[in-house]
Amino acid sequence: MEWLQQNTLLGDEDLRIFRFKSGQCRIFELQRQNAQSGTRSTTLKSEEDWKTWLQEAASTTPNKKQNGLAILFAERAPTKMHDGMIVSHLPIPRPIFGSIINAFNIHGSISRVINRNTSAVFSAQSVRVYNCRSSASWPDDLATSVTYNPETHFTQAVFYGCSEARIERITRRLQASDCPTFHPLTLPTMFAEIERDRQMQMVEKVLNRLITKVLNIVSNPLPCYDTTPREKSGVSHGSDNADSMRMWLDISHMNNGLQSWRQQLLEMLAHAHELSEMCICDGIDHVDKLTNYGPGVVQDAVQSEQTAGNKLMNEVGERIKQRIREIIGEYDEKIRACATIMEGMTLATQMEWSKIGQLDAKTTIDISNSALDIAKAARRDGRQMRSIAMLTMIFLPATFVATLFSMSFFNWNQDAGKTTVSPYIWVYVVSTLLLTAITTGTCHHSSPLAPESSPCAKTSAIGRDPAMDGDSSTTPKRLEQKLLGKFVNINKLRKLLDKKFGDNYSVTMQFNNFTIFADGQLSEAEISSCYG
Repeated sequence: MEWLQQNTLLGDEDLRIFRFKSGQCRIFELQRQNAQSGTRSTTLKSEEDWKTWLQEAASTTPNKKQNGLAILFAERAPTKMHDGMIVSHLPIPRPIFGSIINAFNIHGSISRVINRNTSAVFSAQSVRVYNCRSSASWPDDLATSVTYNPETHFTQAVFYGCSEARIERITRRLQASDCPTFHPLTLPTMFAEIERDRQMQMVEKVLNRLITKVLNIVSNPLPCYDTTPREKSGVSHGSDNADSMRMWLDISHMNNGLQSWRQQLLEMLAHAHELSEMCICDGIDHVDKLTNYGPGVVQDAVQSEQTAGNKLMNEVGERIKQRIREIIGEYDEKIRACATIMEGMTLATQMEWSKIGQLDAKTTIDISNSALDIAKAARRDGRQMRSIAMLTMIFLPATFVATLFSMSFFNWNQDAGKTTVSPYIWVYVVSTLLLTAITTGTCHHSSPLAPESSPCAKTSAIGRDPAMDGDSSTTPKRLEQKLLGKFVNINKLRKLLDKKFGDNYSVTMQFNNFTIFADGQLSEAEISSCYG
């Protein structure tokens, strides 16, 4: 129920998300009075160092805490692998942290912001408390809590999980700043710049890899159709697909992260506009110091002081708003770049699949041509087998008859007064001719036009098709005619086609239906003669 207490500091329940371990911290303090700056940087390692610094901070007079800032940098804990909650590891002794909370006015809302580690967050509380949290989906995430006192223009902040390089960067830029006063959004804007650098570097790296991948797809579109052995090609192609999918997921996730942080920047910009419209310096009260003067003099002095303070604060605020707008513009550019490369990869993938489809179609055509060549060769073999079968049918009956009658029809050992050849030789001749005619006729009339052993789709051809034996461009256009094969007499149909078209026709059969391709068509009377 922490949301019911908006003005409370970190409590015991909030500390459950933190992990405490002694380490090194740095405190950076900066005071700016009358265009002069004073800085101090303190490194704290032990509990004794903390106690000494806390005693000095407690003894500091309130007038010294005006128009300045004090930042506690909690250095990043070492880790061997990426940890989404690394910013909750504090290099601070647990017994001392309660005093640190009071010294830096750490608001309790930072615990919820740190715990929300899957997305970027910027939140502004009504007491000038700002919490910033970068996404922990990628390495080097960061969190900060900023407490701003509008009466003294003094800022207290804690950076969680801050590396040494970032500490040096923040302190160096604050020391080199020429702002006459510190705006409440000074540190949140610096946080936004740090996050911008982190995300832009990651996006550029992934974008370059993805652009290279897209160019490789375009220049070498079909790695799976190479001539390498199947095992090596399969492993390489699978690895390429996995790498492409991983990069696509990375850029999609980064694109979502950029859009989320851009939304937080828009909220920061809207809050900067709100601060410009508010009188930030209303908390400075000089009435007690000017009570010896008349009421009119007091009022004029206060208004003059407030006007000067507001003017300086508004000048710094305009610079901050301008910088936030520039960062938002850079994010818009990277978001468009991510969207473009994702669309480009989709287009490249579609082109690759299109080329694969074209190759498959070409392969199918090659297979069809090979099947056609096989059919031609089979047809030639069929003619030869037909000749061999005819020759066999001619000689087989004669051989059979010769064997049959070799026992007593011929007398090769001629005796006196006896004939060599039996007078019944005509029986051999007549029997041979008769059996040959019967065998040939039976084979000719009983041969089917197409096999009917399978009920599924079948295709066969009878007769000679000149289009299969030569150039189809020189063949006259064939007329197509379909007959219901259920009632067609195959022998009658073939005789009719041989008589009318000779060898210049072809017949296919599919599902008991005949399709005739010839230079002409059969008349109704001719078709009727084939039925029965």
